[in-house]
Amino acid sequence: MLKDKIKKWMKIPMYIYKGWKISTKLFMLFSVMAVSIFIALQWQNYLISRDAVEERAAESARMATFQANQYLDSYYDNIKTILLMISSQKNLLESPDVNETLKRDAQYSAQLVKTLYVATADGHVYCSNELVYGILGNDQIQRIAEIARRGYSGITLEGPYYTPISSHTVAFFIPIFQGGSYRGTVIAEASIDSLYQNLMLWLPGPGRSFVLTNSDGADVCYDQSGSVLPYQAATVPAQIQPAFRELLRKNPTGTGSIQ
Repeated sequence: MLKDKIKKWMKIPMYIYKGWKISTKLFMLFSVMAVSIFIALQWQNYLISRDAVEERAAESARMATFQANQYLDSYYDNIKTILLMISSQKNLLESPDVNETLKRDAQYSAQLVKTLYVATADGHVYCSNELVYGILGNDQIQRIAEIARRGYSGITLEGPYYTPISSHTVAFFIPIFQGGSYRGTVIAEASIDSLYQNLMLWLPGPGRSFVLTNSDGADVCYDQSGSVLPYQAATVPAQIQPAFRELLRKNPTGTGSIQ
């Protein structure tokens, strides 16, 4: 019954079409052709405009990324200079004023470094914030010193991790070798807050956000105020979804896109 009704209704347009004059049929044919051409042209214009907008957005992102990378290179070079200056001081470990030296250097480089440490080969730790370290401690320092003891000769990055003194941070460190023997490690816990604020100056904008990760894909800092990144629900502060973090890790180095 229902099929018969559907067939009957489908035949109505054919009856109407057969009843048209030849002039009406030609008019409708030309109208359909004109509308189809107009739609095709508009679609082509849309595709061209979309590609142009995407290219401008990509170029803007490339420029912002280039500027941010320059800042990060400068950030690393400055911390490297601080560590080399401290580690190259003669008789540093024999000086009774190691804590004061670290405190002075940390105050001088407050925009870069949150806390400075020197961990000696015999397990003693000096800190730029001696009072707080004496109360709260930092279980990451001996672990990092042990990594340095294995023979890393250059500046190495460890983290991110959390400590009561430096909060969310990453550590740059360099071992001290004298006469071929390990004497200690100089460690600089970075000021992530300062790093975040400077990146916010370069990278945010309408429809733009950023994530800074280490070589293992762990988040060092990221834009927590934007709406571009996919965040996990009910997390304070907002945490990036693990699946999206994995996409970032797998993305090849350089400019690219992910869905």
